[in-house]
Amino acid sequence: MDAIKQMVKVAGFISDVHAEDIIFETSIMFFKRQGIKDIYCLGDFCDGYGNVDRIISRARNEGIISVKGNHDIWCLGGIMRNMPDSMTLADLSNDSIDFLKSLPKTREITTSTGSVLLCHGILDNEMARVCSDDYGYAIESNDDLQMFINGSYPSIMINGHTHRKMVKQIQDKTIINVGTLFREHNPSLTIVDFENKNVYFYDIIGGIVKDEPEVIELK
Repeated sequence: MDAIKQMVKVAGFISDVHAEDIIFETSIMFFKRQGIKDIYCLGDFCDGYGNVDRIISRARNEGIISVKGNHDIWCLGGIMRNMPDSMTLADLSNDSIDFLKSLPKTREITTSTGSVLLCHGILDNEMARVCSDDYGYAIESNDDLQMFINGSYPSIMINGHTHRKMVKQIQDKTIINVGTLFREHNPSLTIVDFENKNVYFYDIIGGIVKDEPEVIELK
């Protein structure tokens, strides 16, 4: 797990970019207008309609801290390439390939509320997931989730993968899913104010970030 020691008070998060270069750029410009300096991407740069090279170049230039998603792993390994809008290494520059290879599966950041775990799925399993309507057996039988709940991990995990934004409290752990930029799955971006313990979900409709976010208070 890569640990980042810089204290973060407020940060912007995106995930499941899926080659949406225009929406990615819109998101970065929105964060900048909000004065957000710490920006994180939780994986799945690959597979979609747009230009991954442009996204990765922008991410590198802006110093966006990222983790690797399942679609990035699949693209690098030539796996599941029969899906619609899947990409191959031939579609990516050498710089983009090197960038994707360099990404860890998890990172840990230091925030005003303590350490926070960043990943794509759950911990280092990029395919694991938990949804807002998971309760009872769905939680009890989720081995990766149980490992997070009962292990000595940070109390907050921020992830993506499901394309569904949520804040879910399970015992003393909190999971924040920041949604997706993919145009067909209700794209959104997220700002987390660790100092004041609020999560802001901003919908992106018609390529425009809506002014009024959904606000959820962290417990």
